[in-house]
Amino acid sequence: LRMSRFGLIEMTRQRIRPTKRAGSHELCAACDGTGYIKSNASVSIDLIRKIRAGLAENNVQRVEIKLAPATCTHMQNTRRVTLSELEKSSGKPIRLIPDPLFSSEQTQITFYRKDGKATKSK
Repeated sequence: LRMSRFGLIEMTRQRIRPTKRAGSHELCAACDGTGYIKSNASVSIDLIRKIRAGLAENNVQRVEIKLAPATCTHMQNTRRVTLSELEKSSGKPIRLIPDPLFSSEQTQITFYRKDGKATKSK
């Protein structure tokens, strides 16, 4: 501890050691320790944006999306019209694949090109 020129001890509120909780607990894998996860609606909107961006490339032949079952159900129920419009306008099939091992925010978009190679997006 430092002493000021007036003879007072200067202290800081900054922690020097990690708290007991930080030392004995781990961050949540689903929310990265924030305490919040995206809603299915928000994840669906993000997916639609990424699909549009990926379909803008002329080289894409088809799209496959792996996602959590609850998010997949939400996409099929509320974004069905948008997905079918994207399929019609691009002429490329979009396939949703539910994966029970995925958390609600976790998605994997794979764009298959005409040359057979695949490009993955997070």
